[in-house]
Amino acid sequence: MFNKLKETIGEENMSQNEADKAAYSSDASRIRGKADTIIWPKTLEDVRQAISYAKRHNLNVVPRGAGTGLAGGAVPQDSIVLDMCRMDRFAVQKDRAIVEPGVILDNLNSESDYILPVIPGSHAVCTIGGMIATNAAGMRAFKYGKMADWIDELHVIDGTGKMIKVQGEKINHFCGWEGSTGIVVRARLKLIKLPTLRTMTVLRFDSITPMVERLKGLDTSHVSALEYVDKYCSNLIGLGDMNHLIVEYESEEGEIKDEKELKKIWEKRDSLYAIISAKGYTVAEDPQVPLEHIDKLLYWLQKNDIPTFGHIGIGVIHPHFKKDTSQRLVEEMFTVVKKINGSVTGEHGVGLLKKPYLEDAYKKKIKELKETYDPSNVLNRGKII
Repeated sequence: MFNKLKETIGEENMSQNEADKAAYSSDASRIRGKADTIIWPKTLEDVRQAISYAKRHNLNVVPRGAGTGLAGGAVPQDSIVLDMCRMDRFAVQKDRAIVEPGVILDNLNSESDYILPVIPGSHAVCTIGGMIATNAAGMRAFKYGKMADWIDELHVIDGTGKMIKVQGEKINHFCGWEGSTGIVVRARLKLIKLPTLRTMTVLRFDSITPMVERLKGLDTSHVSALEYVDKYCSNLIGLGDMNHLIVEYESEEGEIKDEKELKKIWEKRDSLYAIISAKGYTVAEDPQVPLEHIDKLLYWLQKNDIPTFGHIGIGVIHPHFKKDTSQRLVEEMFTVVKKINGSVTGEHGVGLLKKPYLEDAYKKKIKELKETYDPSNVLNRGKII
């Protein structure tokens, strides 16, 4: 069936080998799907050919970066998987970078003194394409925002096989929609000069109410990161049996000024997901709630003994659940989240996992975008809605 496509893309860039299909049947969400064919495109023309072929034959195309997504956004369902890892060329020109989707964030940020300051916990392996697909945030989102804030321009292949260039508000038609409206083949990103001054204060609290009060009263004019670590997680990384706020400044305001000590604390915070997963808490969520109501969610999580950390400065936190109890507790949590006008996802995306809990406005928007850019529903079919 794929002979014509093999001639165009190259047989060495496609596989229907059972071992390859098994390897690509899941992502970091651990949901198992079924891959039909794996394609490793090298050029935007390869991507265009693959999508056009899928449209003609009513097939489904799932784009994949590094597979670090936690919501099942890259899990195939009898799908062609486009692994974008071979499209990894980039060029940095001072405060701008032209990148392909397979570029790994740490590789980009090690190129010069200018960096993309959106840095998720998976920065060592995550790709720019995946970050655009989920509108990634990260530990310094309090100051630097999300991925959409750092995009000048996108080149996208939509579900009709057409290559389009988007700027301005239309960037939001593709950033954060998990490849279901179009597949990014090139991006122009804004960069900033690597900050040379960083200090930190680590605040400790026995209970949630005084912590949230302090959080609301903080002078944040020079704050670059504002992270929360609950008592359970704090104990796991050696901070002690207290709730912690990690406050990073790009000024002299922080109490900790030694660079090695700062690095040590961030390494501990970076290690949390792996440590918690090893304890059996393998289901990670990412609700985002208004700061004025965040104490209600934190108290509910504490009452139910759910380990939690996250980017509290932007209202995104990461509760972790054990698989055998996750469905009931996650449903209860999302009820709380919706009551306080929050969203079920802040940075991981919707994928397969969060479809049942999605807000109506979100569903309406993706339907409108699909009608415009992917009317045949070729791209990441069955995700989000």
